[in-house]
Amino acid sequence: MTKSEINYKNLLTERERDLEDRNEELEAQHEELTAAVEAMINKNDHLEKTLEELHTRNSEIEQIVYRSSHDLKSPITSLDGLLMLMETDQDNLNDYLLRAKMASRSMKHILQMMVLYSNSLVSDLSVESISVDDLWQQVNKELQEIEDYNTVKISLDKNKNEFSGDVARLKMVLFNLIKNGIDFKNKSNARIEVRFNFRSECLKIQVSDNGVGIPDYLQTDIFKMFFRGSNYSKGSGLGLYLSKRAVELMKGKMNVVSSENIGTTITVELPLKK
Repeated sequence: MTKSEINYKNLLTERERDLEDRNEELEAQHEELTAAVEAMINKNDHLEKTLEELHTRNSEIEQIVYRSSHDLKSPITSLDGLLMLMETDQDNLNDYLLRAKMASRSMKHILQMMVLYSNSLVSDLSVESISVDDLWQQVNKELQEIEDYNTVKISLDKNKNEFSGDVARLKMVLFNLIKNGIDFKNKSNARIEVRFNFRSECLKIQVSDNGVGIPDYLQTDIFKMFFRGSNYSKGSGLGLYLSKRAVELMKGKMNVVSSENIGTTITVELPLKK
């Protein structure tokens, strides 16, 4: 091999190395660019989801404000009328006071639902130690203000007492589920059974009643905002919606099994906090 051929071969080898180095640089740049594009796509997806959630929340807030202001008009009008009657008709004062108390309770319930919705927008959990007995006592105290509370036999069963969880949200969920059973009770022999079943990694809460039940075609709608399934509905239409939101914030799930004229069981499954 001549000297010129050797030089040419060396030059060719050097050029091949340069080409390989350049190719490696291009591949590295391509990987960096691909990673940057993927990161941008992920950020864009996250932004779109955030904007979609904000749009949903804004829509919900508009509905809440409109519906609540509409629902508050009736008890406020009733109170105005009752106050006028109290001034002119002293003979029926006790009856007017009773009606005024009912109107006040109605306003209190609407305002409580607004506060609960506001709290549901906050995703931070507040985990603390609680006993089923204490939780039950707190919920029962609030349930006693419901008009038909004393017409229903409510029982509690549990396989454990002490645990940890978000007490405020648990109380709200339990109250709404039991209230739902009271609102949709049978005319006689009404019963609601509440069970706390603690397992190794989860808590299963079941609220069962022997009420009017829910038709199959409505069972997918009962957790929607402002849904009222029948003439038996007495609340704001937010109770089950807020309860499901609270359960999801606690990383749990909720489902319903119901048969018309037989009853309803709503089950909540929550991961246990260590």
